[in-house]
Amino acid sequence: AIKLVKNKKYDRNVTLVTGEAAASFITGLSERLMEKTDVKITVYAIKNNFFGGGVNVSGLVTGGDLIDQLKDKDLGDKLFIPSSMLRFENDIFLDDVSVEDVERELNISLGIVNNNGDELVREVTTVKE
Repeated sequence: AIKLVKNKKYDRNVTLVTGEAAASFITGLSERLMEKTDVKITVYAIKNNFFGGGVNVSGLVTGGDLIDQLKDKDLGDKLFIPSSMLRFENDIFLDDVSVEDVERELNISLGIVNNNGDELVREVTTVKE
């Protein structure tokens, strides 16, 4: 995925969220991407308070946990979440919080990315007008 980026400069400041299980992988990918570009990427591992601390996968992170844990953070220009956080073909989290609710409460646009490294790199480095 990182090979798609050829030392190109992008003026972006974004946040990626993930479950605790994938946090080190996503952080490592983000660090390599930041070395190749001037995109600033912040990664937050979301603790699953809704289902309990032993649940650490992204697919069970809820909108309420996102809002609670990110409400006082500087999230930059866009917040990216994995599509696995949402119900199948829907814009609703498992706790019935909508994507629009999260965007409103955090005052930021959400980017929904499939669990695919190439797609993540492409989305993080693409500014859509």
